[in-house]
This record gives sequence, C-alpha cells and structure tokens, in this order.
Amino acid sequence: MPATKEISDYEVLKAWGGWHNFLLSYGLKPYNKDDVEEGKAILAVIKRNAQEEKAEGSKN
Repeated sequence: MPATKEISDYEVLKAWGGWHNFLLSYGLKPYNKDDVEEGKAILAVIKRNAQEEKAEGSKN
C-alpha cells in the first residue's frame, strides 16, 4: 500500500487563516520566541494526528 502524502503546514494553518492567527488562537504571542516554539510543537501534534487519521481513512 502506498504511503499517504504528508500534510503540509499550510493545509493545517489555512483553517486558522495563517500562522499569526493560529498562534493567537492558542493565546500565544507571535513576537515571543518561546511562544513561537510552543506553536511549532502544537502544529506538529496537529499534523501528526491529521496524518494518522488520513492514513486510517485510506485503509478502509
């Protein structure tokens, strides 16, 4: 079975209207280095979960 294509940051972030709004929606400040790093960690988890869901859907 072929591997599913990796979900891009853009595919996730477009639901929030971009990176800036994504950070703000989690109460993070785009100008704060620590907040940006936390946002990247949150984005990575969302992408991983979405990728797993996509892979599960392709198995059915």
